[in-house]
Amino acid sequence: MASFVLLSFQAACAEESFGVDFLKKVLHSHPILVQSHKNVRAAELSVEASRLQPNPTLTLAATAGDAGESSNAITQNFEISGQPHLRWRVAQANEQSALGRLEASRRSLLASAYRAWLDLWVGYQLTQLAELRQTLMLETVRAAKRRYEVGEIAENEALRVELASAQAQSSLVKQRAGLRSARSYSA
Repeated sequence: MASFVLLSFQAACAEESFGVDFLKKVLHSHPILVQSHKNVRAAELSVEASRLQPNPTLTLAATAGDAGESSNAITQNFEISGQPHLRWRVAQANEQSALGRLEASRRSLLASAYRAWLDLWVGYQLTQLAELRQTLMLETVRAAKRRYEVGEIAENEALRVELASAQAQSSLVKQRAGLRSARSYSA
């Protein structure tokens, strides 16, 4: 499931679509839900079949011996009164159970897919933000160095800007690691 989420997320990011589109893709093509839909369809067919009368069994036995041994007897299975309705009710209960399992699977899958998508999205956004901050800090360091060379600012101010730039670089590395971690968690 996780690799499916990662591939769907990468496709969603490439298309710049939102989480709703991503979740719709997961709901329409995830193997767990496909199997659950098949189980529901089988239960629906079971309900339809439960209303049909069973095929009678005809047995012709030719045995030598007494008539009491059922020689040359024809037998047919008949349902006891109430069984057709009971069979229909059991089939309906099985159908409701299959629908409940489908809904539970759908909710569980939606929750985990949405959680994974949000983790990836947050990691992606924070990485982009850290990259922008790093670019800004590099420009600020260049400007601070020029201002220090000209004598507009003190050396400690220039060093503070370089420290902030180093912290921005550290933050960028952490965000990239977090994004890789979110991807590996999804995979």
